[in-house]
Amino acid sequence: MSTNPSLETPAPTTPNPNLVVGLAMTGGLGILLIMVGFLLGVFDPNLSSNVVGLLIFAGLLFLIGAIATWAVVVRPFDHFDDINVAQYHGHEEHHDDHANETEGEVNADAPIPADRVKVYPTPASDTAAH
Repeated sequence: MSTNPSLETPAPTTPNPNLVVGLAMTGGLGILLIMVGFLLGVFDPNLSSNVVGLLIFAGLLFLIGAIATWAVVVRPFDHFDDINVAQYHGHEEHHDDHANETEGEVNADAPIPADRVKVYPTPASDTAAH
């Protein structure tokens, strides 16, 4: 560790959840504007193409702006989980309970415990009536 605090990597901060939700809603508004623009263009052929183009363009601006702002605020490229590195999941103390079990092996000759067997009554057959 360095004694100079300016060389230390700052602890990652989590963004305000309200900001993230607001960015998600802004992106959703952009998608909604794009869909409304397409729907108006399909269902009203007499509508000016400027209105349709403006709605689609505004929707794209909202969507791209929300995604770019989210990437700057959340920084998912800096804080990601590496699937090759094991993470603590809170169960390390229970590994001794299963030490004598082998994974994937099933003993087909082992009897099934009575409490795990479910017996369902079969309906009476009407073979005599036919």
